[in-house]
Amino acid sequence: APPAAASASPAAADPRRDRRAAAAAALDELLPLAHLWSRGAELMAGDQASQRHCAASHCVPVADLFLRAQADADLDGGGFGATLPRDGIVDARECLSREDKISDRGRDGGGAGGDKAKAIFSKLTDVQREVAVASLPRSAKEAAATLTKEAALCRSPATIMHALEALADALGVRLRGADKKAERSLLHAHKKGMEARLSAEEQPAAALLLAVPLVLAVTRGRAVAMTGRSLAPALALIGEGGLLPTDDLLFMVTFHRDVVASLAHTSGAAAKTTTTTSPVSGGNDSSIGDAGKDAGEDVDEAARGSRATQKPGESAGLSERLPELKRIALECRKAKGGGGEDE
Repeated sequence: APPAAASASPAAADPRRDRRAAAAAALDELLPLAHLWSRGAELMAGDQASQRHCAASHCVPVADLFLRAQADADLDGGGFGATLPRDGIVDARECLSREDKISDRGRDGGGAGGDKAKAIFSKLTDVQREVAVASLPRSAKEAAATLTKEAALCRSPATIMHALEALADALGVRLRGADKKAERSLLHAHKKGMEARLSAEEQPAAALLLAVPLVLAVTRGRAVAMTGRSLAPALALIGEGGLLPTDDLLFMVTFHRDVVASLAHTSGAAAKTTTTTSPVSGGNDSSIGDAGKDAGEDVDEAARGSRATQKPGESAGLSERLPELKRIALECRKAKGGGGEDE
């Protein structure tokens, strides 16, 4: 009888090659999303919270996938899942990001974000990245070290993507570039997903975390990844750009302030105030200051439904104002010269 090895396919005999090919396929699917979110991050280049969040959520995963695809090393110690789909890792339009699912509280999100690919390939540890770099050709090690450093620091999407492109060049690998047509399709799916979730959302904090990026997506044609900490600078951006009528902007600014105050009260924390620049008039405006960072985290927790003791909007009449918030976000229009789907 012929030996068993004679009937085994080359692919079956080389699981490491399978893993690298699967990582390359996942990378090809997620790169358009990384380009989409990185372009959106340019709108809020001065906001460290949104920069770090976007970098960690949407750029580090593609950097790690690239290292997995190129490294001549077993980065998982044989722990790679055996149920990897063979007909494509993920349809990018089916999963844009957790920004679309921030209020789902465990429900199936639909929307768009690469979560299937991220589930198949976990984030690399520092040690795994070092192993990957060590396995690459000497001519690419400097570029690879830069990429791993930027992935660890998560300073911004731009620094990670630039480092990724530099490593690809050093290895002679051609990456899938930004594609306006694909980006328009992804942005459209992103907006539709947020519109559906915002329409159904009954929790004020979660609704606000959908409404603000939806306004930016519609008026500026950008998908902007943000957490609760980035809501104030995002509203300032909306105000500076004249992207909403003044009354609508004032409503959203006040709604945001009341959400933060309500959550601070609910958590038993005293909300500290400081003087900031009003996104409407440019003058002084009493708003949440240093406490805003913690309050922003409270907004994130409330949006995820982790504050089970809080009744939505009970302390500031937020629930009664929720329909108006939805109206503003759902009825806003693209700003002149705002870019996006039609360009």
